[in-house]
Amino acid sequence: MKAVLGAERRKKIMELLLLQGNVVVSDLSKRFGVSEETIRRDLERLEKEGLLVRTHGGAYLSEYVTKEYPLSLREISYVEEKKQMAVLSAELIQPGDTIMLDASSSSLFIARLIKRMRKKVTVITNALKVEIELADLEPIKVVSTGGTLRSPSLSHVGYAATESLKTYFADKAFISPTAVHPEKGLMDSNEYEGEIRKMMLRQAEQKILVADHTKFGKTAFYLIDPLERIQLLITDRPPAKEFRDALDLLGIAVRHP
Repeated sequence: MKAVLGAERRKKIMELLLLQGNVVVSDLSKRFGVSEETIRRDLERLEKEGLLVRTHGGAYLSEYVTKEYPLSLREISYVEEKKQMAVLSAELIQPGDTIMLDASSSSLFIARLIKRMRKKVTVITNALKVEIELADLEPIKVVSTGGTLRSPSLSHVGYAATESLKTYFADKAFISPTAVHPEKGLMDSNEYEGEIRKMMLRQAEQKILVADHTKFGKTAFYLIDPLERIQLLITDRPPAKEFRDALDLLGIAVRHP
């Protein structure tokens, strides 16, 4: 493989860690066409950032990242899949719509498409990066929930953010929680983000789940809502038969590339 720049190489190392949980120095050296010493320096740097734990001859994903990926890491994971889901999501947004976007990386990809399309829409969000992405872009109007800023997701959470959402009603809400289980429902890694997503679903006419295939069948700490709360699933590939049967039984439509 052709050697890549350090920053890009470290992103790809993290993608591999997210996919398989651990990496081996010798394998990475061959994959990226660099020396093992270079790979060790990459792993040392990523360890200092709290993203992995080094071992003899390799590394594994840190416990912190396993529980909740920082937004900066989620942004570089499954990028092509998120771009495809963003396109399918943006196609649903009509001029004049009021939409809600959560503080997920999927919402950030949707916001970037909205920015390019310049549709006349109102975006209600608790995501700091979405607010910045769409700031001062006519005819787009951005409404921030305000609230306590939470660093892993760069999101506004807490009482003020949740109460703010109660004062608005949206045509569509796009949410992307941590896990989607056919029986247990929509789940999140923490109650702060979960409460925001719960309120967004309650304050929207059309409730849209944006989730790639890696979230299916998983569970997490906090229950947001039963799966039947959702009307439409936007995903990156056809769901497995068992999960698709559960969606069909609940009358949930599915869109994928």
